[in-house]
Amino acid sequence: MMKRIHLLRAAVIAALLFAFAGNAAGESAEYSDPARWLSLPSYTLMDTDIFYLYPTACRNEEAAIRGVDDPCMLEGALELFEREIPLLEKLGDVYAPYYSQASAYRSSLPRERRRELVNGAPRRDVFAAFDYYMEHYNLGRPFILVGSCQGAEVLIQLLSEYISKDSPIYGRMRAAYLSDCDVPEDFLLSNPHLRLARTPDGDGFVISSAGDVSAVPGSELQKQ
Repeated sequence: MMKRIHLLRAAVIAALLFAFAGNAAGESAEYSDPARWLSLPSYTLMDTDIFYLYPTACRNEEAAIRGVDDPCMLEGALELFEREIPLLEKLGDVYAPYYSQASAYRSSLPRERRRELVNGAPRRDVFAAFDYYMEHYNLGRPFILVGSCQGAEVLIQLLSEYISKDSPIYGRMRAAYLSDCDVPEDFLLSNPHLRLARTPDGDGFVISSAGDVSAVPGSELQKQ
């Protein structure tokens, strides 16, 4: 089992708050700092990476944006990740950045409102994290994207703006698993090179460049 930064929850939160001291939601997160990662393998054990974005971790709407130093978001992200990791680690080495979140995000909101909420700090942090991951950690390996709710919403933007058909990393993406979200029609029309299918449990989608989506790694993912 690959090594991760796994400590007692209280110790983790305290350490992260110390490490993130002075960082505001409006500032770009520095993903060269290992403390910015919820999961960061010390070494690779599998031939595929998982880039994971947790769903909305804090529902307290006292703050519109929960930055990477927000205690409520940090604790919620740890709890959500602990539920998912037994399944994720069977598929690959898991890279999971902390990222700013919109506390008002709900999957039931109108599509444009959801897009508006994640288009600022959440999108900025995820794009920065993925850019750093690609440059320093991926090293040419195949990868799978996994996200739920708000995390899936940001991944749709990543797929649309970062991983285009002409991108040099497009050929290494084996699949993207998106749960508790809807995939907008304009995304599908703008990205005809991607294939879309429902997951077996009906709670999410698998997106892939493969013709037979059911055969790609990650199609067996089930919502926990």
